[in-house]
Amino acid sequence: MASLGSIEHFSISDPKQWESYVERMEFFFTANGIADASKKRATFLSLCGPETYEILRSLVAPAKVADKTYEEIIKELGTHFSPKTSEIVYRFKFYRRDQQNGETFPVYLKELRKLAEPCGFEATLDTMLRDRIVCGIIDETLQKRLLATTDLKLADVTKMCVAHETATTSFAMIREGGSGDRVEVNALNSRKQVKSADRASRPGRVGKKCFRCEKDHAADSCVHSQSTCSYCKKLGHIAIACFKKKRESQNKLKVHIANDSDTYTEEPEISPDPNCVNSDYVFSINNVTPDKFSGKYLTAVSVNGIQTKMEVDSGAGYTIIGRSLFQKISNGNHLKLKKSHVILRDYQNNPIPTVGECLVEVRRGSRRSTLPLIITEGNRPSLLGRNWFQELGLTVSGVHTVIQQPGFIRVKRGYKPMRVENLVDSIQPHRDPTDPYFSYQWYLKNTGQNGGKAKLDLNVEAAWAQGVTGKNVTTAIMDDGVDYMHPDLKFNYNAKASYDFSSNDPYPYPRYTDDWFNSHGTRCAGEVAAARDNGICGVGVAYDSKIAGIRMLDQPYMTDLIEANSMGHEPNLIDIYSASWGPTDDGKTVDGPRNATMRAIVRGVNEGRNGLGNIYVWASGDGGEDDDCNCDGYAASMWTVSINSAINDGQNAHYDESCSSTLASTFSNGAKDPNTGVATTDLYGKCTTTHSGTSAAAPEAAGVFALALEANPQLSWRDIQHLTVLTSKRNSLFDAKGRFHWTMNGVGLEFNHLFGFGVLDAGAMVALAKQWKTVPPRYHCEAGSVTKMQPISSGKSLVLKIETKACEGEATELRYLEHVQAVVTVNASRRGDLELYLTSPMGTKSMILSKRPNDDDSHDGFTKWPFMTTHTWAEYPQGTWILEARFNSLTPQTGFFKEWTLMLHGTKEPPYTELAVLDPHSKLAIVKKAHESRIKRY
Repeated sequence: MASLGSIEHFSISDPKQWESYVERMEFFFTANGIADASKKRATFLSLCGPETYEILRSLVAPAKVADKTYEEIIKELGTHFSPKTSEIVYRFKFYRRDQQNGETFPVYLKELRKLAEPCGFEATLDTMLRDRIVCGIIDETLQKRLLATTDLKLADVTKMCVAHETATTSFAMIREGGSGDRVEVNALNSRKQVKSADRASRPGRVGKKCFRCEKDHAADSCVHSQSTCSYCKKLGHIAIACFKKKRESQNKLKVHIANDSDTYTEEPEISPDPNCVNSDYVFSINNVTPDKFSGKYLTAVSVNGIQTKMEVDSGAGYTIIGRSLFQKISNGNHLKLKKSHVILRDYQNNPIPTVGECLVEVRRGSRRSTLPLIITEGNRPSLLGRNWFQELGLTVSGVHTVIQQPGFIRVKRGYKPMRVENLVDSIQPHRDPTDPYFSYQWYLKNTGQNGGKAKLDLNVEAAWAQGVTGKNVTTAIMDDGVDYMHPDLKFNYNAKASYDFSSNDPYPYPRYTDDWFNSHGTRCAGEVAAARDNGICGVGVAYDSKIAGIRMLDQPYMTDLIEANSMGHEPNLIDIYSASWGPTDDGKTVDGPRNATMRAIVRGVNEGRNGLGNIYVWASGDGGEDDDCNCDGYAASMWTVSINSAINDGQNAHYDESCSSTLASTFSNGAKDPNTGVATTDLYGKCTTTHSGTSAAAPEAAGVFALALEANPQLSWRDIQHLTVLTSKRNSLFDAKGRFHWTMNGVGLEFNHLFGFGVLDAGAMVALAKQWKTVPPRYHCEAGSVTKMQPISSGKSLVLKIETKACEGEATELRYLEHVQAVVTVNASRRGDLELYLTSPMGTKSMILSKRPNDDDSHDGFTKWPFMTTHTWAEYPQGTWILEARFNSLTPQTGFFKEWTLMLHGTKEPPYTELAVLDPHSKLAIVKKAHESRIKRY
């Protein structure tokens, strides 16, 4: 017998609809006369859908679904999809809800009633609604009338608000000449009328703002018609509306945000442009981390006669709309779509699927033009990109919205504040002309001093012997300031490239008093560029290079704006940015760069150094074995070089984090002997031998890269990474606890989960840099996705596979890998017990997420988090990629793997064909041989 009505499967992607779904299911039971509990259970389980059923099975395990009653099933699923939230939270949202600009009163009342449902107001509901409306109504005149009315009931409020809104709208239509076209009479309208485009289109504004006080009423009835302005001393207005004050304030306000004030003189057409597919630009489409304040600027445009509002995005190269809006615009217009060759990605490098592109008629104000438009899948926001700016009269200048940015924590790595009295020179300077602390710089020349292993060092003397000392290269120390008056630094200080973003002045001097000081940046600077043979402290790795100070850490909280400005500061004067800080190394934080910062980094690698790209060097982290640097979005970025550390006998330091994104290692302290620390410059013109952590490792790497850039100034940011892979050495490095061993990838490159491809060798890098040929263009291939939600159970591994041809035959085809990302969305009952492994078609297995015992998150999980590995460098990407998820826990855990996307980055052509092999046993020789043996397959 046919049933009355129908119920679709419950969509687990929208859990907020659970209560509504259950209500509809009860109506379905009633309509079909289903009253028996067992029949309700059977009917519900047949209709709820396979995904909901699988979730239910996981929730009731080890019991069976058949053992549960209908009421128990609904309760279990309700707890999962609609967990009980505190009544206080719902009331907080209700009390904070004000009427929005452009929101009609009926809509406002409806939204208030919806917010009030879970608040438990019950008998007091009408009173609470009345109070919220009176306090939250946007029209001040109406608000005063409501407050002046005694014995006010909700019905009275509703009646007064609707009547006032209707009268106001009717009045506005009369003043504007009704709905028809307004007749212009020259005698009465001879004065030219100019309206701001965004103000004219702003919803919910009736008439014009009063020029006397900035309120929404007529100026001739304003109470301030006889007031005197406290700013300009003129009669007829107050200071808040003073034109002179606004003009002078606007002239004083200059804000530079991550180089977005650059003038855009031309934009590429939407066409198959190799610079589009090859570049590492990430268009400003989606936020990496949603912030409380969006700061969006909306403007009204007409697209093929359809009025719509678009968000102006100066970071987006192209204008985009979603498929749903396109269908509305194309209705009756017969627009023809053609395939789009533009590749759009968000700031996490996630691809944005496109439907196609077309030409549309666009009007904004008095400007009209036929412009290209890209249509994307789904219901994405409409973004007005830079390719429409010139035609529509938009410019990238000034400030539209000033917002307070949310603060977040950034910590210096390996830094422990020391008392001032400990900053003393305990070692007398040598009489010879060499630097007195050089014998303590075992990482520059290890002779076995202090229990170290002889020749386990950076091999810098081999680079210096080639006449390379870092000349004409500038490294920026992004930190808590640099003591640029230190006698070992002052002659290598680049003042023009320096800035203090904590105090907004060009003097990045560290702040310190008798009870607090910031020596971190000064210590890092000395590692890179301390002068040689001046009888002071030690010597820098690149002692003839320049250092710039960028002070940006000395405030309680970091902001996206400070980070972005720091990483985008003087990109053509600065070659290398060294960062010895990051998110909190507590083993439970998952954090990375926000939107503006990501934009600055991407612009740096694409445009910095006059197009060769800036090099960003990052300390991998000091969270130790209980943390994973792939949860640090800075160190795990493919645009940065993540550096770990080893101590003087070759073992890892106790604070070293491990992860698959680490590219190489240098040295730092960790042994019990205090003389095995890093010797460098310190505050008060003094020296120290106790610099520590991966904070000390990153500047050493920056110094080595400075040597390579002097040897070959034409090296790109990618060339530096290739040189790092090919010249780093295993060199007796080992895991003290025996967890991670040296492994060979599919083309013969050795790597270690702790140390990457080994310790940097300055001599070898400089020698190879001198003969280096720039690597071929880089491509980004979305190799496939798995979007079906699947449960992860304790004691079992969830194995997901993607078979790929690596975009073969397409513009983004690649055959030789650089970075690989698994962009993952997953939830777990305990995030820290989850482990992820990625295996390449050539059999290289990378642990892209390790167990983190301190991470007890059970709510956030990972949302489109790009886990990156360098372990498959130079491998061939075609074939089957395997992602394995499992729990490493003694207690049962559950989770749901929602989706993952495989992102491949590399070259179509073999990267090293033009390089001569001088040593048949070198890494270069091994990789070239592997590549040559496979070329026949293509």
